[in-house]
Amino acid sequence: MTALYLFWLDRQDTITNLATNYNGNVFDYSIYESRGDKENEYVMHKGVKKIIFVHKNPMFVLRTTGELVRAHGIHLKGVTGKFLIPFYYR
Repeated sequence: MTALYLFWLDRQDTITNLATNYNGNVFDYSIYESRGDKENEYVMHKGVKKIIFVHKNPMFVLRTTGELVRAHGIHLKGVTGKFLIPFYYR
């Protein structure tokens, strides 16, 4: 982890955090956490991020504004996350 941190320090202007909301688009860090790149960023529902499907696209709901953010990847991490795959599969 130290090597990765030092690598980031040296090249942070060329590295993108995919958990950051860029123009309404994001990749999920974890379905079980309300954070993206900020704490308590997204609305939670029954222990997972609230997901609304718009034209078959998964959208997270920003906690502060209610704005929808397109999730290009949902991280169903861990054994319990794998049980959610049939529920979210479209």
